[in-house]
Amino acid sequence: MTIERIISTDTRKTAFEKADRNFVALDADAKLKANTAQEDLIYGTLENGWQGSVQYRRNTIGELVIIGSPYGGTATSGIVVFTLPVGYRPSENRIIQVGGNSLGTIITQVVINADGTVTIRADNTPYQLHFCNNIPI
Repeated sequence: MTIERIISTDTRKTAFEKADRNFVALDADAKLKANTAQEDLIYGTLENGWQGSVQYRRNTIGELVIIGSPYGGTATSGIVVFTLPVGYRPSENRIIQVGGNSLGTIITQVVINADGTVTIRADNTPYQLHFCNNIPI
């Protein structure tokens, strides 16, 4: 066996051992996060005539989770549906798609603003919104 072949074999072995150690560390981190209790859902206060409920929390990887089905509010572009408190706001405005019901099922958009307001983006907003989103914050 030549010296080059021995070095090449040793280098690959070292790289595989290092990758295996990294995988074990990542796996341990993932298991730790998987066993971490989620924070409780918090009820948001609906505004501008919206009724029903919407809830939010941060998940274990720091994303904002929003669920709920508010209905019956003022459905025009820019209107605030609810406001998120500090600690649950994105660093920049995020546009998300949500389901909706009106005379049929539609997809509409809302904006999660950096100031915490959750606003309607388009005037085609349905009678009811359906949130089930994970948003990076």
